[in-house]
Amino acid sequence: MRKIVIVDPVSSGANFVADIVKRGYEPVVVLPYVSEDSPFYKFTKMVRELAAKVFPCEPLMVYASQNYEETLENVRKLDPVAVICGSEGGVELATRLAEDLGLPGNPVKNMDAYLTKSGMHAQLLKSGVRSIRGRMVRSYEEARAFMDEIGSENVVLKPTRSAGSVGIKLCSSDEDVRNGFKELLGSENFFGNQMEELLIQERIFGTEYIVNTVSRNGRHKLLSIWKYDKLQTERGGYIYNYCESVNELDIGSSDLIEYAFSVLDALGIKNGPVHGEYMIDKKGPVLIEVNCRPMGGGMPPGFLDKVQGHHETDAILDAFLDEEHFIRHLDDEYHLLRKGYLKVLIAPKAVDVVATPGRIIAQHLKSFYSAELGAGAEPYSLVKTEDFETTAGYLFLVHDDPEVATRECNLVHLLETQYFRILFHGTGKKETPRDENALTVEEAIRIADTAGCSLIVSNRNVEAEGIKCVSPDELDQAPGEYDQVFFSLSSYDEEQAADETMQAIFDAMEKVKYGGRFIVPQEFYQMIPYSRAFIEALMTLEDFEIEAPVFNRRNIVVGRRI
Repeated sequence: MRKIVIVDPVSSGANFVADIVKRGYEPVVVLPYVSEDSPFYKFTKMVRELAAKVFPCEPLMVYASQNYEETLENVRKLDPVAVICGSEGGVELATRLAEDLGLPGNPVKNMDAYLTKSGMHAQLLKSGVRSIRGRMVRSYEEARAFMDEIGSENVVLKPTRSAGSVGIKLCSSDEDVRNGFKELLGSENFFGNQMEELLIQERIFGTEYIVNTVSRNGRHKLLSIWKYDKLQTERGGYIYNYCESVNELDIGSSDLIEYAFSVLDALGIKNGPVHGEYMIDKKGPVLIEVNCRPMGGGMPPGFLDKVQGHHETDAILDAFLDEEHFIRHLDDEYHLLRKGYLKVLIAPKAVDVVATPGRIIAQHLKSFYSAELGAGAEPYSLVKTEDFETTAGYLFLVHDDPEVATRECNLVHLLETQYFRILFHGTGKKETPRDENALTVEEAIRIADTAGCSLIVSNRNVEAEGIKCVSPDELDQAPGEYDQVFFSLSSYDEEQAADETMQAIFDAMEKVKYGGRFIVPQEFYQMIPYSRAFIEALMTLEDFEIEAPVFNRRNIVVGRRI
């Protein structure tokens, strides 16, 4: 069986393994050398272990040594038909192996132009393609001279090699630049290398896009376009909010695509995938950086297939293994099937998590595809989100109706920024004083209009004439749907019962008929995080219309199913 080598298949690059197996080839995973003494080693080990969980088999593993020639000979003996890069950390090794084995790849001599941020913009400038002004600097004084030269303090400090927004500082003042130098210079970049110099660039203000392409012998094919939404942190970095598919070309998108092709030509990229990040401002498109690997974000192949009609790793294999097929479909029109979002969850502060009801909330989103939340079992710790590597989790959302996917992505962002404990319950919560005179479910029944059929869901016996009362575990004993469902539990424990309570609320809402009402009295909602806002958030997820309080019906939350 012929072999295909994937160098460092992590994140979305892990999908290569299954795609290779499905094509009848044997996958070979080559892992670049990382010293055990490097602080980067533990992180690398963790990321690779996570990637291996999606492998459909245990592929042949080759561990690169410090001696490149030794690694080359070990791979040569396998006689692979292709060498493909699976992640940012594998670009250099994959490029060298492909060239030395006489397989399709990119010229090693051009590596600086597509591997380093400084090199790629220098090459664009040389080629007459729009670039961002920048300079490698070793001191604040050199940075100050650059700012004086361009006449602006709106600059970006960044490592010349990095990933996942690690080490990037957005500056708008002299003080920002001074602080950025203090923090970054001498620290380690994403790959564990000490930064003795930094790249300073003029800051471009606009909308940031992803353009994913694959090339074969200098011919380039557009695979997908995505758009970023990022938020600046207090420390001058930025964090990802979401990444959304671009299903219809915006004004300026045609220029963006043609510009992206020009960038690939200028940088000497001939073969394989490119994940390019671009900004469109009032002058048009400009490159932020290219990465000769598939798009990251740990995108599940089934999710991408549902959004795009293909996933990157499969399309990349097409280009490497069947050039005639690639050329035949080179001019296929750009068309995506559905709207997709990668929603990156943001932790506003460090928290020791004791329950993750966000997993249940995610599954009740109409656009829900899959989620990666938490460590899989509580308790665990989240740190404050400062970059892509410190995110609290990911949601993959897709829907036929773009408005549904967009609305639900925005709703999740609202929850994480204003009601984070609805998603992640942590220790050290403030105790909310309980009102012993809070409105009870019995009083809610008395003041509500109970015409028709009603149901009470409670873990205590509530007696009301003509109304059935069941516990959350007994909902199956209440057949059909109801005009009114009253919900109230006598206790709420964030650590022991948060997930169960969340699920019970959703299950109870399902018992409400269309046009009927879901009613929650104060005696229950006063015990839970964010009080009535918690209930209103869950109602919103289930398309309940929240009714405005009226004078004679206060201290209850009422939602009508529409």
